[in-house]
Order: sequence, then C-alpha cells, then structure tokens
Amino acid sequence: MNEQTHGWCSLRLRFDGRELELLKGAEEVRGASLAHTTRPEGLRSALSLAKAGRKLGVASPGASVSLDESEVGLLLEALRFATDEVRQTTRTEDHQDATRREAVMAAFPELVAKGTWHSFGLLRELEALAARLSVALKA
Repeated sequence: MNEQTHGWCSLRLRFDGRELELLKGAEEVRGASLAHTTRPEGLRSALSLAKAGRKLGVASPGASVSLDESEVGLLLEALRFATDEVRQTTRTEDHQDATRREAVMAAFPELVAKGTWHSFGLLRELEALAARLSVALKA
C-alpha cells in the first residue's frame, strides 16, 4: 500500500518474522560498515538506516510498518550489501578482514550455529526480500 503526502512517499509494508530477522541483520551489517566511514553523507545514511532499523525492531511479525521511501531504499541497499558480504565472508578461506566477518556472523547467527554451508539458503532469502522491496519502491 502506497501513500503520498506533500511529495513524500510513505510505504506501509508487512513482514513475517523471518523477513524481520533478515532486515535487522542486513541493517546491522550495513550499519557496521557505514559506521567506519568518516564521510558526513555516510554517517547520515547510517543514522537514517538505524532509524529504519528501530522501526523494524519494534514491529511484530505480520504487523504493518510505515517506512518512508528513503528508508525502504536504505533497507534495500542494506540487503544488497549484506548479500555481498555474506557471499564474500563464506567463500573466502583467507579471512583477512576479521571485522567484516565478525559483523556478518553476529548479524546472521545461523551461519555460526549451522555452519557457513547454510549461506546458500540465506543468500536466496536475502535476494528474494531485496526483490520484494525493489518492487515496492517501483509501485
């Protein structure tokens, strides 16, 4: 459902429990990366992403969540970034960047509990959710 008010687009979306977990994990991975930048636009993006993450953090599975268009865009970017980070972290045996690996493993604990072989299913879930948000932004 899309609403437009004064040139701003507010989207009301529903997420199941697993989707909320994936979004929160993606927000954590992207936020950790953005937090290490010293550029003002990166820090602003990190704060806006954290705001969207707080909304998702208090949302119940199946409940309607109101996000503005820029927040959905940041969450989509976070999902795509997290997908790349999971892929890189689980395929690379030479773990040169321990900070990146730790951020991914903390955000998606099933990779620790079930092993990195579980990344294939996780990647498919992240990609499917990113596709859903992309469609919502275009609607």
